[in-house]
Amino acid sequence: MGLHPQAIATFGLLLLELMQRDYRVIVSTHSPVLLDLAWAIRELRETGESRAMKALARIFGIPRLSNQVRDICLL
Repeated sequence: MGLHPQAIATFGLLLLELMQRDYRVIVSTHSPVLLDLAWAIRELRETGESRAMKALARIFGIPRLSNQVRDICLL
């Protein structure tokens, strides 16, 4: 879609929220931002929860993640 990198990060959060609501999400992309997000979620699952949530919030540039996003990322 040619989105700005910050818009792609916002789109990534939207995808996580949809997944939390039990939607199946399929994404086809060449975006390194979304590919990094998928990789980061996999890596964060192997990290302690507090540290993982701080890192993910930093990646998205927001102060704090919602509990729903946390639950998806740490499944």
